[in-house]
Amino acid sequence: MELDEFGNIQMTDSEFRDIVKNDSLRVLKEQFIIDNNDLKVASETGIVYDANEKSQNRLSNALATLTEGETIEWVSANNTIHTLSREQVKNILKLAITHQTNLVISYNNSKRVIETTGEAI
Repeated sequence: MELDEFGNIQMTDSEFRDIVKNDSLRVLKEQFIIDNNDLKVASETGIVYDANEKSQNRLSNALATLTEGETIEWVSANNTIHTLSREQVKNILKLAITHQTNLVISYNNSKRVIETTGEAI
């Protein structure tokens, strides 16, 4: 990049494409982080629960400690308390992992497109 006699930035097409690609990758990553942190799932009863990695860790810990027939009090995404069975915790965790996996796959596919084509999507 250079400045012309008027102080305007002059760049090659390649330099411009690199700037667009890097900016697109930055925006994609920022959006992924937002989406990943705000991940939510609806249980079979229709109640929405947080499903980000922190919530998945909590669900995993609960699942590991609950025995069949036991229940646990759990706070849903809208901060209401619900009593969940071990099976319900397991199902919410499965949904959370599936949704997060789909998000990661989508992110990686979009990243690959940007990296190979240099185009924003």
